[in-house]
Amino acid sequence: MKLKSFLINESEIKQFYWEDPIKEYNKIKKDCNKYITLLNGREPFMRSVKEKLFSSNSYYKKRVRKNRRSLVDSFRKYSELIDEMFHQHKVPLRRRSVNATSSVEHARIFFRSGGIYYFLPIGNFNYAWAETRDFNYSSPKWEIKLFRQKLDFILDVEGTIDEKEEKLLKNNAWNLIKDGLHVNNDILTAHTKNYETWFECDWYYLIPIGDELGELFQ
Repeated sequence: MKLKSFLINESEIKQFYWEDPIKEYNKIKKDCNKYITLLNGREPFMRSVKEKLFSSNSYYKKRVRKNRRSLVDSFRKYSELIDEMFHQHKVPLRRRSVNATSSVEHARIFFRSGGIYYFLPIGNFNYAWAETRDFNYSSPKWEIKLFRQKLDFILDVEGTIDEKEEKLLKNNAWNLIKDGLHVNNDILTAHTKNYETWFECDWYYLIPIGDELGELFQ
């Protein structure tokens, strides 16, 4: 097996070329034992990437960026507010995590021109999922939509209300979604219903779903 390392978008990526897919499959299963065990025979979650990274007979190991932030100030403040709430309630932070889905169609939405790959977190990790396929304004759940609207309001009145009022607004927003958020629990329901799931890990594998190695995970 040959190894090639390089940088893409400031994230370290290691490319592996394989000759024996069975041997590589067994290695990956060992590295991702916790994840494979939790899935209990289901195929891995998927995600898309902006560029089609893969050449034939290869897959990637990618480091998770631990501080993914928007370059747009308003989006950054919005994400920071969500992570503040998640941190307070011990939910994996989305800016330190990687989103994935069990639906090919949903994975394709993010980067239509890129490729779709199996996502496998390596070693230990935490995960969370929301009872919706989109944890954003396009979510069909009214609780998520209203939660997002309340966050917009909190940011709009920032600096004009006292600490007690701000805390009350944040608690009211959190109460809308707390029952629909699940942490390190019942991943099979998230998989079956194609709910948005995010994984807090250090490294993960990306494996093309259509090649000989990827087919072993189906």
